Amino acid sequence: MRKSLLIAAVLLMVVALTLPLGAQETTPEATPDMMATDQVTGDDMGAMMSDPAITVMDQAVLNGMVTIGNVDAPVAGFVVIHADENGAPGHVVGVAPIPQGVTDNLAVMIDGAMSTPVLHAMLHVDDSEPGVFEFIENPSADAPVSGNFTSFRIAAIFSFDQQPIENTVIIASAILADGGWLVVHADSNGSPGPVLGQALLNPGTNPAVIIPLAPEGQTQVVWPMLHVDDNSVGTYEFGQVEGADAPVTVNGQVVTRPMNLTDAPTILLADGSVLNTSTVPYIIPAAGQSLDTMTPGGAGELTMDSVLSVGPGFIDVHADMNGHPAVSLGHVAVPDGESMGVAVPLQVPPTMPDMAITPMVWPMLHADTNANGTYEYLKIVGADLPVVYNGAVVTVPTMVGAAMMSPDGSMDMTPEVTPAG
Repeated sequence: MRKSLLIAAVLLMVVALTLPLGAQETTPEATPDMMATDQVTGDDMGAMMSDPAITVMDQAVLNGMVTIGNVDAPVAGFVVIHADENGAPGHVVGVAPIPQGVTDNLAVMIDGAMSTPVLHAMLHVDDSEPGVFEFIENPSADAPVSGNFTSFRIAAIFSFDQQPIENTVIIASAILADGGWLVVHADSNGSPGPVLGQALLNPGTNPAVIIPLAPEGQTQVVWPMLHVDDNSVGTYEFGQVEGADAPVTVNGQVVTRPMNLTDAPTILLADGSVLNTSTVPYIIPAAGQSLDTMTPGGAGELTMDSVLSVGPGFIDVHADMNGHPAVSLGHVAVPDGESMGVAVPLQVPPTMPDMAITPMVWPMLHADTNANGTYEYLKIVGADLPVVYNGAVVTVPTMVGAAMMSPDGSMDMTPEVTPAG
């Protein structure tokens, strides 16, 4: 048990030191000023694309799902949600099967770590194995119905119940186009109340946001919430300067959700399902690995010194995209319990032949939810989801190529080559 707790603490430190996020000082005093402001637009992308077969609005994503208002499909197939890559559809972050004809209010689960502030909804056919989306690994199967897509913007919080560790919580992912603040509010009669702590967000997708909480005033339920950073940039002023750093809303909805603080660490799937185990899952990549990050269409192998899976599962190694996981580069099955020397063959996906392995990659633990030894994440809805330990997805960003030096002398974690759409 002591070894498990030590490993958990080490992994928490690895995430805190590796990710380009800065935890800020807490603001312990309450404030009643909850004037909210819309902020989802980000940089100018030009005209947002719209496929007349798909209607979808900009939205707050608080339960891991996006809602497609209306789909009129000429054939049975899939609504596929793609991340944004320079204004066009990139890697897949969510899939839902649809029948031929009209479907209203379709809910599609998206991956919080791989999603982007702008998403693109596309219709794909289902012309191979029924109900299994195969386009990612086989571009000749389940192809787009046309080249059309509908673009929409999100602001999102992906959070999970957890035990605070030394008055610190982790929000699995926060997405906000222009950056801002992720603020944790105490509960006040079922609504957000006093501020317990906050962290500054980078523009875009922020994985594993670490937020220190004030030791006094914590409630069993807390409210992670997105705020803008609109007065003195980089200084949190909500409740101190009138109208500054207000909560974000999208189409009138404040971007916040309740989260429970528990008495013991939690082990969940990415949809919130509880895994009945006290085992602490972990991934320890081998040190000093160097891969070819220059050659388009390149291949390689990433080795884990040790992996501990809670039940049979998979290690899926993701490429990096601006400091968060993106498209899968390869996966391998792992048994229940500890495995040593796990090697994952890597190959850029056939749909993205012009990309290279990125200088940073993200090995991630997934559960084998169908217990069949076949990796089906983003192929079958709800299958083989990522494992979440005490608020954070079990993943370790790992350098495998030279990081580029920024003009100011700091290390630039932006990949040399990002996935192409």
